[in-house]
Parts: sequence; structure tokens; C-alpha cells
Amino acid sequence: MIEFPIPDLHDYYYCDPILYVSHLIGHEGGGSLFAHLKSKGWCNTLTAGPTAGAKGYSFFAVRMVLSSQGEGTGL
Repeated sequence: MIEFPIPDLHDYYYCDPILYVSHLIGHEGGGSLFAHLKSKGWCNTLTAGPTAGAKGYSFFAVRMVLSSQGEGTGL
């Protein structure tokens, strides 16, 4: 899992920019990051999205479950 600190986006609730980014990174269809990693046999699952932080900030997490082949790639 990789986590990135991000500023509090509560003021932007009406357009939810972090969910847009979550969808782009976590998409599993053709041409996606996940589809590419899975086609190489490196990754079994990939999820992305915001996680709780504290007042004024939160985190954006990208989680991957690597295959046994993917564990040796340095991902």
C-alpha cells in the first residue's frame, strides 16, 4: 500500500475530485493500470481511494495485492 497525504477537500464536496481520481486509478477495464499489471501476471487486485486523516488533511491510498511473480518485480 502506498499512501499520499492530501489536503482536506471537504469544501469541494459538490464535485468530489478525489473520487474522480480514485476511479481513474482504480478502474479495472481495458487499458487501465490494473489491466496492464494483470496482463503481465504481476497484480491480482488494485484499489484506490481516500482514507481518513485528521482535521485539515487526509490520505489517498493505492493498494495492490501482488502475485508471486509480481513480488519479485519491485512494485
